Amino acid sequence: MTEKWKDHPFFRKNLIPWYDSTKVCWFLVVVMLGIFFFALAGIAPALEMAPDCLWVPLILSVMSFFLTIKILLRIKRRRDESSR
Repeated sequence: MTEKWKDHPFFRKNLIPWYDSTKVCWFLVVVMLGIFFFALAGIAPALEMAPDCLWVPLILSVMSFFLTIKILLRIKRRRDESSR
């Protein structure tokens, strides 16, 4: 009886697209951390040479940090769901 329910569409495992897989998410975390540190390194030269353009590295650092946190939370949530 349980074999019959195994193939039922409501009990199948959810499919994750390739661009949302765990490996791709970890790759994005590494890339976003690189962009974050690049933006932090750009704050000091922007203060010296062009203070009116300081918003570029600031926005870049905030956005990359925000995306890193969001992706890490997604990985954590997926890991918690799979361990149940």
